[in-house]
This record gives sequence, C-alpha cells and structure tokens, in this order.
Amino acid sequence: MRGRIIAVVGLLVAVLLVGRLVDRNQGNAIKVGDGETTVGLPVAGRDVDVYFYAADLEVREPIQLVQVVPRVADDGLKFVEARVYRRDAFPGGAYMSWTAGNPSAGDPTGVASVPVDGYRLSGDPGDRVILFKVRVTSVERPLKVSGLRITYRNGFRQHTQYVNANYEIR
Repeated sequence: MRGRIIAVVGLLVAVLLVGRLVDRNQGNAIKVGDGETTVGLPVAGRDVDVYFYAADLEVREPIQLVQVVPRVADDGLKFVEARVYRRDAFPGGAYMSWTAGNPSAGDPTGVASVPVDGYRLSGDPGDRVILFKVRVTSVERPLKVSGLRITYRNGFRQHTQYVNANYEIR
C-alpha cells in the first residue's frame, strides 16, 4: 500500500514538473513592438458601431487566443467584440478604422469572420486581420481606447499581454 502511495505521489510530482518546464517561458509569446500606434476617426452622434484594426499580432510560437479587448476605454464607448478576418477578404486591404453605415469595400459586416476565442494564431500576421468593435454611446468627444489586452492559452496556463495601441473617436 505504501509503495502505491509513493508511486502515485511520484507520478503527480513528475506531471507537475513537466507541465512547469513546458510552460516556464510563457507569457511573452506575442511579439509586441516598442512603437505605439494611434488611430483616430471622426464620428458624429451616438449609437454608432465603429471597427478598429487591432495591432498586427506576430507570435513567437503557436498560441490559442482567448480574448482581445480594450485595456482602458472611456465612458461613452462600449466594447462589443473582436473577430478574426482573412486579410484577402478585403479588396485593397482592411481599413485601420471603419464606421457602420459607411458603404465601402472595407465594410467588415459583409465579410466572413470567426470569433477570437479559440482562434489558433501562429507565425506572421500576413494572412489575417483582427478587428474589434465598439459602440459609441455618448456625444462627448474625444473618446479614447488606450491599449489592448490580449489573453491567450499557451502550455498549461492562460497568459495576458498588452499592446500599446491607442484609438480615438473625435
């Protein structure tokens, strides 16, 4: 009996140790540049949906996205969702920002997309575009989103990294 307990405990310790070793260098899988992006957009009124281009997310190793959300958003902006699009689905490329009701080839509402949650990200961002949508709920201006919080799974744990990208509605 004592031998079985020791074997089970030893196996448990080995599994935890292997998990820790596999996961020890995680939490920095996304290559976050030193630069800072600022995207501005004039929007009249309220109850308007606005799409913004999330920063290109290049990864050091494959990860599974969980969430892409604003780090800080002013009152008057309500985060709606973030989705992944194929870059080639936008003739001429995806816009840095787009306002609902603005007819154009860059209209993300007419383009197939998938939710961010569960999306496997690997390598260079050349074939995909991540857009996040906010709803303007105020007539106050300017309204700002400061940074993005990227949550992902890699290894046995969930990790969070921040991207210094700023968005402004004027």
